[in-house]
This record gives sequence, C-alpha cells and structure tokens, in this order.
Amino acid sequence: IPESEKPVPGNIDASAASTISRLKEEKGSSINADASMPKSVYVWDASPFLAPETRRSSLNELKARGFDHFLISFTADQIGKLDNYYNRMELEDLLSASQTMGMRADLLLGEPTLLYPDKRRDLIKIIEKMKKFRFKGLHLDIEPDSLPGAEGNREELLVQLTDTVKEVKNASDMSLSISVHPRYLEGDLGAVFSRRSAGMGLEYIAVMIYTTYPDRAAKRMRDIMLMHPSLSFCLAQSVERALPPEESYFFSGMDVYRESMRGIFSELSNMNKFRGVIIQAWEDIGGMLR
Repeated sequence: IPESEKPVPGNIDASAASTISRLKEEKGSSINADASMPKSVYVWDASPFLAPETRRSSLNELKARGFDHFLISFTADQIGKLDNYYNRMELEDLLSASQTMGMRADLLLGEPTLLYPDKRRDLIKIIEKMKKFRFKGLHLDIEPDSLPGAEGNREELLVQLTDTVKEVKNASDMSLSISVHPRYLEGDLGAVFSRRSAGMGLEYIAVMIYTTYPDRAAKRMRDIMLMHPSLSFCLAQSVERALPPEESYFFSGMDVYRESMRGIFSELSNMNKFRGVIIQAWEDIGGMLR
C-alpha cells in the first residue's frame, strides 16, 4: 500500500479510533481494554478485505472490536484469480496492512471432503500456491461430521483427518492449527486422537464447543485439556445467526456475550496451554443485538 496510507506500526489510525468511539457510544462501554474478550475470529468472506476501497475500514473494524488475530478464507474463484498480478497485489497489500497494524492474518481452509485421500491432493495444491504469501499461520477447519454417514464412521474419519493434517504439515512450514468438534477429543476417540497427533506439531487446536452456557463450555474445555496435557488449545464460540440460541450468542446481545466471555476467561486463564477464545464468525458479530 502507498506509504501515505500506512498507519503507524502498533497504533490505531484515525479511522479506527473513530470506529472505536462509535462502538463505545453504541454499547456504552470500553471495547478495547478488556483482556478477557476474544482476540481471534474466523473471517469467511474475504471480499471487503481484498477490495482497496474497503480494506482499511474492514481492518479498522476488526481492530476496533478488539481482534488482533483473524483467520481468513478465500473462495476457489478468489484463489484462482491470484494468477493475475493485480489480484496478487491486493492480497499482498492486505497482509502488509494487517502486519503494520499489529494484526496476525492466518490462511483459513475449510471443506470436509478434503480429508479424503483423492481430494487431499487438491488441498496440497492450494497450500503450495498460497504459501508464498506472508500469512502467519495456516488453519484447517475440516469438519468430518459434515460428511454423510459420519456418525457411524467417526474413528475412520478421525484417522483420515490426522493423516491429512500430517500431509499438510509436510507441505508447508507455516504454523499449523486446526478446528475440531469436542467429541473427537473425548473418550475413545480422544485416545485415538492423542496417539495419532503425537509429533504433529500443531500450534493449537480450536475446540468447537458451541453453547451459550459458559460454565458448561469451560468445564468441557478444561476436561479436554486435562486429557491432552501436551497440546495447546483455543475454545471456539459461536455468534452465528444460523444456529439456535442455545448454541450461538447472536440473539443474546452484547452484554450477555461479554459477560459469558469474561466467565470463560476467568475459568480457563489459569490453564497453562489455554490460548484464548476464537469467535465464529466475523460476518455475524456486527449483527448481534445490542
């Protein structure tokens, strides 16, 4: 990006400061000083972050809401267009701007069929194409339970998932993390995961415990962490409008959401391998009830 448009490293620029002031007025409280609030978020629509006219405002909005780590996904069409020089520069400018603002950008890849061996080659090709960009990490959100017949075949799917993760690790030197449903980390499946994840070198695992009962989320997360003491974890929480109120904070409002995040942080912050809460997803958090 042009030098004249670059914010001062480590600071929030005037546009972001204005956004913070607006959000404070809307919500009646500080939003950028609470250490207990989530700092990481999934971003599934990269369009406003790639477009020059909305890139800075989108990054400013992320930062103003307290996020300094975002996992960003791209459509097959967007990835294909990176063969074009100008489209590559749009992505480079996004990653440069986020770094200048003190924000971490990770590549987010998510499609359940990618865990199958015949589809795994497509995943590796994408990673080979994308690893030349300056992402700080690579995150796989490959959800086996989204596949037909998954309920009766979970152990085999878990084997396929861990095989996929190992192949990805060999194909890229980026820090690697994954999203996992908690059932794959508990009981017999948890024992399988523990054996097969040895030496995998994951930066962290985001556990998707989607519930609006913070005590239940914290307890389940704590039990999983105790079962896997050598691994680092984030707790994924949902604000998706498409999920029911018992799973997503979308209809709870910001006050309930904040109080729940503080409760979770209080319960888990003393766990040595707890890396914080990650929010699913950015596209919905702006529409939450005040």
